[in-house]
Amino acid sequence: MIIYDENFHMLSMGKHALDLLGYEDINDFLSFNTVFSNSVVGYEKSGDSELLQALIQAGKLGKKLELINKNKEKIQATLIATNLTHESNKSIYGIEIKTSESVDDNDVESLRPKLRLPILMNSDILISQSKLNKTNLTFNFNEEWISQNATILGLDKKEYIDYLIKFTKNVDKYIIPFQNSIITQDVLNVKKMLYRVKEPAQNFRVAPLVNIINTALEAKSINYLELIVNITACLNSLRSSVSKFQDK
Repeated sequence: MIIYDENFHMLSMGKHALDLLGYEDINDFLSFNTVFSNSVVGYEKSGDSELLQALIQAGKLGKKLELINKNKEKIQATLIATNLTHESNKSIYGIEIKTSESVDDNDVESLRPKLRLPILMNSDILISQSKLNKTNLTFNFNEEWISQNATILGLDKKEYIDYLIKFTKNVDKYIIPFQNSIITQDVLNVKKMLYRVKEPAQNFRVAPLVNIINTALEAKSINYLELIVNITACLNSLRSSVSKFQDK
């Protein structure tokens, strides 16, 4: 499934969509496309907003369209839009892609364990830059922060940076499960995943991420969209700093 916020900005593209279109991950997809509609025949230049509105109007049966994969081959598919309303009354939309080889969702659910503890986010989530710019959080993962934490942890700077790289890759795995939890409103599973991320974040002294997680855990109800936006913004900032100082 492909997830969008209330303004039709793409938040996430799941593994099924990426595999179907022949891309390794979201970065691979974005190196060839700017939005999903670039890969939909008839909507290549229209934008995702127009595509989503057309699918919403089509209703539960969706629209039969042709997709263009990475190798420029056409794939027959049915695209169905779903409105996923949050507890915060913010609308989130999903596009489901069905082909002749798709497995029925009910069959898939019957094969899944009750607790689906993920394959977490490997940049399988895309947060639009305009959305990231709206976060009120700021992150100061500068060289001084890296040096101070490395000293406190008894590591040299390079070792600490290596640990941070591994940490961000591991945390990335949780985005797909977060996406699933957005759809199912599975608060218990979200909290379990947050606790799993929180422990190594504390160990590596990534305080901004710990604060984001604590805010979600202490809230009466979780704003999933805000949670994903803030976590992604934090990880992107951390990755950028780590990359910048990696070879120094």
